[in-house]
Amino acid sequence: MQAARQEAVTDRPDIMVLLRCQTAADHERMHRLPLFMKLETGTIDRDEYCLLLVGMLGFYARFDHIAQIGCASFGTITAPYAYTPRAPLIAGEIASVAGHSIRDETGTACGLATPNSPANLAGMLYVVDGAMLGGSLLSRQCARFGLADNGYWHWCRQQAGAQWRGTRMLLHKVARGLDEADQVVAGARSAFAAFGASMHCAALACDRLAAAR
Repeated sequence: MQAARQEAVTDRPDIMVLLRCQTAADHERMHRLPLFMKLETGTIDRDEYCLLLVGMLGFYARFDHIAQIGCASFGTITAPYAYTPRAPLIAGEIASVAGHSIRDETGTACGLATPNSPANLAGMLYVVDGAMLGGSLLSRQCARFGLADNGYWHWCRQQAGAQWRGTRMLLHKVARGLDEADQVVAGARSAFAAFGASMHCAALACDRLAAAR
């Protein structure tokens, strides 16, 4: 891992190469999350799909808050990047598939701290905005449950490309040296870990649901 960092980092690091190297294991763990594997293979049922969305909502209820704080605190550096809150979009999906709204209270327990630098924030955004690219593809699997016009998957289809371009610009802007690059990677890994923890809670709820059937 250190060798990969030395290869990727010069006076001005290629932050995208560095992130891919340093978060490869985190990406793999995300791909292996049970509920997303079921979604990708088309074997998820409606109840499990609702719990997947609730797990996502638990993460974004917290992340939206700290991302908005970070963008406000570091706005002179992060501009013109703009963050769009995801929790309301995911809540729209839940209301569409479940027929009623669900308020999730687990977001503050996902273990994600407020970003302490623009680079740390940018690393977190690398994860959530990169997830939009996957979301635009996963939306095809979600379509059988019905997509909310004002929901997350439809929004990913429309905005993923533009949002990702903005994120890449921000990453290159803030990662000007080794210290900033390390802060970016730390932010990305903390977001991966928090999302994984929230989805683990959703998977446990699915296990309880299966045991009760």
